[in-house]
Amino acid sequence: MPLPFRLAPKFILFGFALLLGGCMANENSYNSILIADAAGRYEPNDRNVNSENAFDLVELDGRTAGRISLSLSDGGHPGDWQRNGRPGYGQRVEFSETIAGSQRLDRDYWTHAAIYIPQGTTSRDQLSLLNWKEVIGNGTRGSLHTLGIRRDNGVVSLKFNHVMNEPWRCVDMIDASGQGNSACEGDDVSMILGPIGSFTGRWLEIVTLANWNNDGTGEFHMWVDGRKMMGLVGNTSHEAEAILFKFGAYRIGLNEGPSPSEVSIYYSNVGTARDCESVVQTACQQYRSQRSIIGYPNAQSVYTYTGNRNAISDLVADGWEISRRNN
Repeated sequence: MPLPFRLAPKFILFGFALLLGGCMANENSYNSILIADAAGRYEPNDRNVNSENAFDLVELDGRTAGRISLSLSDGGHPGDWQRNGRPGYGQRVEFSETIAGSQRLDRDYWTHAAIYIPQGTTSRDQLSLLNWKEVIGNGTRGSLHTLGIRRDNGVVSLKFNHVMNEPWRCVDMIDASGQGNSACEGDDVSMILGPIGSFTGRWLEIVTLANWNNDGTGEFHMWVDGRKMMGLVGNTSHEAEAILFKFGAYRIGLNEGPSPSEVSIYYSNVGTARDCESVVQTACQQYRSQRSIIGYPNAQSVYTYTGNRNAISDLVADGWEISRRNN
């Protein structure tokens, strides 16, 4: 089930240390897998694990790919690894648009990402692959849309969560370990694309079209391997001033039971542009013609999760403190 924890405001000094000595020793290598005008508009997440093996460039099935590798032995940034006084909760290697390069409201944005999930990949809880976050001022807050690998009721699936047209409230918080964080409460809509085994061992072509707006006219569409998975119209941005897209592996709930000791995910041809042709080599006419298809035409199942409605008060009871409200 979805958890209330969201990416915290950035820790600039810690991120700078990682850039100098760790997984981002060659801090520009990830630009090799970016397309359109993405090169120079993305940056490593300041909470990336500090490991020289966390990111490298490889050739996979004829593509130049960025291989992201996470190991429990890597640990993680204190804001991910420490949760409620216990170590081992989460770890990540992610790359995102800069705040200055994030996506503005009331404009169309096309995004493409090729993702290779090796056979046998699983998740104890959730492994996020793609994410769209609220930009508030000079930082980010709640996750509006997430594509990830998720275990629900013992079944591991490829899953997309969104909060379109749902009540949604976020606050900045100080967690129980003293780290700056944030939390959101409200309802998540979960779209199950299918069991994860149906999406492993090959390249997946993910295409999205978004128009960010909170006046009821926003849109979000997704295709996987050319199949329209969802098309929604409504409130796509809530209180956001802009939207920041990020890609990479972020896994959580690692200390809540047996978890895979290592996981690798591959990315290629990642980027966002105002027009389809800049990020998608073929089928743009098909994608545009299907913009009017609304709903979840090829999803395995869709349901609304309401368990996060009291997430903020639950965290306060666990020792978190509210530092700033988003009203």
